Amino acid sequence: MVHIHAVARTGSGGRGSGVLFAPGAYLLTNSHVLVGAAAVSASLTDGRPSRTSPVFAVDDLRWLLTDEAAGRATPVQVVRQGKILAFTVTLELDG
Repeated sequence: MVHIHAVARTGSGGRGSGVLFAPGAYLLTNSHVLVGAAAVSASLTDGRPSRTSPVFAVDDLRWLLTDEAAGRATPVQVVRQGKILAFTVTLELDG
């Protein structure tokens, strides 16, 4: 679980939550958490702050990339079958 803070250009903002998906790389949240946001930051589970950038949206789900993962994250693949969405991230595992 991560805490997400969105700030609009007007200075107002909103808060929401999300899930860290793929170690230190992607955050998954609902699109409505980010409506009107000019900047988005997240507090990771260990308390570290992380700036984020949007990657893509599917229905009311929004994928964000953490700043520490930029340049090393693998692409998220989305497969839709009817009302079911499947998300996959290819991870390189040692060993």
